[in-house]
Amino acid sequence: SLKDIGDKATADEKAKVEDAIKALREKAQGDDLDAIKSATDALNESLYPIAQKLSVRENEEELYCYTIIEGVIAIQAGENPKYIREHLLSSLKQKDSTKLIEQGGGGS
Repeated sequence: SLKDIGDKATADEKAKVEDAIKALREKAQGDDLDAIKSATDALNESLYPIAQKLSVRENEEELYCYTIIEGVIAIQAGENPKYIREHLLSSLKQKDSTKLIEQGGGGS
């Protein structure tokens, strides 16, 4: 539901979806199949930007989980911490690795 999405969608995006749902419910009361199809298409269009954001966030979370697993495996294998750090940072996007370096104090 839209409540479960939380801050992943803007208030404007949520309002557009709610309006589209309301319009579809109104059209569904009637017998005009073209109007129902049109309202359904409008709802799908209003959901598209939210779906894109959720997909991007899911991909980022997957990358971070993979990176954590890689790090744990490297630690268990006794790899050099500096090597582990560089290896993991290289697997992240440049902007994300820069952010992590800044958060971690930029240590070498």
